Amino acid sequence: MISFKELQEHAKNGEFGFGSNHHCSVEKETGVVGFNSHGLEYLEYKSLEDFYTHYILEQGVEHKYSALFANYDEETGVIELYDPINKERLKGVVIDVDGCAIFSDLVTIKAEHGYSQRTTLVQYKGIVLD
Repeated sequence: MISFKELQEHAKNGEFGFGSNHHCSVEKETGVVGFNSHGLEYLEYKSLEDFYTHYILEQGVEHKYSALFANYDEETGVIELYDPINKERLKGVVIDVDGCAIFSDLVTIKAEHGYSQRTTLVQYKGIVLD
């Protein structure tokens, strides 16, 4: 297991990763850590220590969570939702498009468990999605 001191060393330049699918960035002014998992989930931590506690030590830490729930096809102008149930839930809701990947709202999670048993809450404009 990597120590916190080793993680600090890896994060010194503002970016680090775990394998090819987990990418992290550290905001130099605020210390906020953004964690992208496989391009499918985005977690945000208040500090490198919070990230370490949740991801490495597998302990609960309050953080923010967002998930990819749709893709936008630029050629056809069609938004494809990953779960068809969400089509009914989002009926009448304008989905904001900024690129091809459409992520849910960034919501606060008061986690009781570590990253491998993470709690997720996916919602868009206040509507809870599957």
